[in-house]
Amino acid sequence: MQQMSISFGITCAGLATEVFIPAERQLGRGEMIHGIQESFIALGAFTLASTTIFSKLEGADGDSVIRQRMIPS
Repeated sequence: MQQMSISFGITCAGLATEVFIPAERQLGRGEMIHGIQESFIALGAFTLASTTIFSKLEGADGDSVIRQRMIPS
C-alpha cells in the first residue's frame, strides 16, 4: 500500500507540474521555476486537505489490524 501511495504521489506531482508549466517549446528559466513553484503550492494544498481526513480517525481505529497480526497462525 505504501508503494502505491508513493507512486500516486509522484504521478500527482508530475501532473501538477504539467498543468502549471506553459506548453511553449522555448521556456525561460523563470517560467519553468514559476510553474514548479505553483505545482508545489497545489500539492501542499492537497496535503493540508488530506490532514482533515486523517484528523477524523479515532485512536482505536487501527486496533483490529493490530489484533489480527498478534493472533498466531
